Amino acid sequence: MICCFFCFKIIGDWRSLYSLPGECLARVSARTLLMKDWKQCFWVFDQPDVLLVFRERKDYLDYAANPYLDKAMREFTIKKRIVLTACFSTTPISQKSYGILTSSQMVYHFTVEEAHDYGPSTAIKFGAPAISILEDLRATINERIGDAKNAHRKSRAGTTTGK
Repeated sequence: MICCFFCFKIIGDWRSLYSLPGECLARVSARTLLMKDWKQCFWVFDQPDVLLVFRERKDYLDYAANPYLDKAMREFTIKKRIVLTACFSTTPISQKSYGILTSSQMVYHFTVEEAHDYGPSTAIKFGAPAISILEDLRATINERIGDAKNAHRKSRAGTTTGK
């Protein structure tokens, strides 16, 4: 996992300690999902339950620390914002050969899915030539989804239905 000491120095709070940013491949947009086109990305947990995906680290540094960006321009630097709630899940990590890297290299990948009443929909797919990056990212996402599910259970258990 790539840790960004520079990001911590810029932001100056504990948020960067639990964000553990990293770089990998991603399929974010409808076009990249349909065409199976992997793009480089930089991801970070902006809050415990909010996953932000940027095109590159420079976009994140602009988002986090550029005083000249207004709110609209700051939001424009984000490629995808996912608020991890109890209705999200991840698929197991698998590998597949894509012709995107040198000579059809194998890419490990997993999907973050959102459950709907009509079935799951793909929120984002993450991939990498090395499985270790994805194992850490998937474990962190699953932990955050588990926290959301526990909070949801507690809030439902705390409500009273009788009067």
